Amino acid sequence: MNSISRPYRLIAAFAFVLSAFAQAAPIPDTTFGTNGSVRIGVPSGNEDTAYTSVMQADGKVVVAGTSIGRQTNAFVTRFETGGAADTAFGTNGAVLLSPPAGYSWMTPIQLETHNDGSLLVVGILYNGFVLARIGASGELDTGFGSGGMLVVQDTAAFHGNAEAGAIRVATQPDGRILVITDASANGIFALRFRRFLAQGTPDTSFGTNGERLLGNLPPDFAFGTSNLAVAEPAGGFTLAARATFQGGTYLLLRVTGDGALDTSFGRVGFVSGYDLGNPRDAPTQLARTSSNRYVLIGSPLTDSGNPTGNDAVWKVEPDGRPVAAFANNGRLLLADTGTGPGIVEPLPDEGVAIVQNAEDANVRVSRFDASGNPATQFGSGGSVTITAPGRQDFLPVGIHADAGGQLTIAGWGNTSTIFSGTMPIPARKRRPARGPDLRWWPAHRFRRRRRHHGLEQSGVQQRPDRCVALRRLRPHRADRLLR
Repeated sequence: MNSISRPYRLIAAFAFVLSAFAQAAPIPDTTFGTNGSVRIGVPSGNEDTAYTSVMQADGKVVVAGTSIGRQTNAFVTRFETGGAADTAFGTNGAVLLSPPAGYSWMTPIQLETHNDGSLLVVGILYNGFVLARIGASGELDTGFGSGGMLVVQDTAAFHGNAEAGAIRVATQPDGRILVITDASANGIFALRFRRFLAQGTPDTSFGTNGERLLGNLPPDFAFGTSNLAVAEPAGGFTLAARATFQGGTYLLLRVTGDGALDTSFGRVGFVSGYDLGNPRDAPTQLARTSSNRYVLIGSPLTDSGNPTGNDAVWKVEPDGRPVAAFANNGRLLLADTGTGPGIVEPLPDEGVAIVQNAEDANVRVSRFDASGNPATQFGSGGSVTITAPGRQDFLPVGIHADAGGQLTIAGWGNTSTIFSGTMPIPARKRRPARGPDLRWWPAHRFRRRRRHHGLEQSGVQQRPDRCVALRRLRPHRADRLLR
C-alpha cells in the first residue's frame, strides 16, 4: 500500500480530527471551513472555558464550560459534523445556563448523551453538585428536578471550589440516574451513591431516602478524580482509587447499579496494582472498550513515588485480570515526551489511540493495535507529530473515536505566553486558555489546580489570541477495505 498524505480538519481554536487508520503526515482538509479551519465562538463571545466534551452517536460534538467574562453563566454548545455551530440547538448552537438559585457559579464537568438527543449536564457547585437536563433542541427540560435542574448539597465531598470532590453520573437502562461521589475521611475509604428517578426526584426504594454508603473498603484510598470512573451498561461503575499516601498503589473497583461491590470482578469486587503487576503506576484516566475491557493511562512512579517521566497504558479484562495479549502482560510503556500523562481512547478494533503534548505547538498522536504493537500504517511507525499552525503552544485535552476509527482530538493553543513569572503553566495540568473563543476541556481531564471561577474578580484580562480546535483526517478508501 502506498503511503499518502491525509487531510485533517481544524475547528476554531484547536482540535484535530484524524483517521486512526491513516498513513503519512496529515494535511489540511480544504473542504472544511477555510483551508481546513473554522473559528467558533458562541453568541456572547464570552463563553470561553470548556471543561467537558462528548461525541453523540450521530457524530456531532458537544462541549460545555463556563464564561470568564460572565461567571453567572455556564454554556453548552453543539457542532455539526462539519464543524459549524448546530443552529437547531439553542440559539445559534449554544445554550446558556444560569446557576441554580442561591449560587453564583456552576462548573459543568460531564455530559451524558441520550438516544433521544437530550443531554444531562453534570456541574459542580461550591457545596455540592447540580444536574440539568437539556432537550435535543437545546431547551431546558422543566419537568426535570426543579425547573430543569436538580441540586444536591454534599459539603463533605465539595467544599468551596471546582477542584474539590470527584463525581460520576450514569443513566441506568430504566432511566434512573445513579451518582457516585467520594465519601472517604480520616483514612477510611468509602463511596456514596445517590439514585434519582428519571424526573429528577430521589429514588426512595434505594438505600435510605435514595442514598447509600459503600464502606468496608481497603483503607487509605480515595476516589479523587472524576476522570477515573466509567459507567457500566447495566448502570453501575468501574472506577480507580489512588492511595492517599506517597508511594502507594491504586485500586480498580467495579460496583453494581445497586451500590454494592460486583464480586465477579477481581477478588471481591476490586483488584490492586499489585494484582495487575504494575503497583507503581499512577492512573490518570480510565476508559472502557466496546468489548467491556478497561484501558488506563498514567504515570509510572519510582519507589519513592516520583514520576519517571514516561507514560504507561494498561488493559484489564472484564474479570479484573491483565489482558495478557496486550504488550507486556497487559502493560505498554510509552516514550517519554517530558510533558506528563497523555490521553487514551479505545478504538473499535481493540487497539488504542493516544495523544500526548510534545512541547510547544506540537502534539504526538500514536496508534497501537490490539496486541500493543505500533500500527505501522498510521503516520510513521505508528505515530505522527502535528504542529498547530500559528501557535506557540498546543495542549491536547480530549480525544474521541467514532465507529470508523476517526479521531477527534481537542486541545487549546495560544500565540503568546499564557501566564508570566509567578503563574507558569505546568504541562501536565492541562490548564485552559482564556479569551473570547471556546476552550475545549473534556471531563476526563478536569482536575486542575486553578480556581477559574475567581478569575474575573482577580483582574485577569480576556485574551483574544487563544483558541481551541478540531482537526480531521479522513480514512482512506483502501484503509476502509482492510477493516
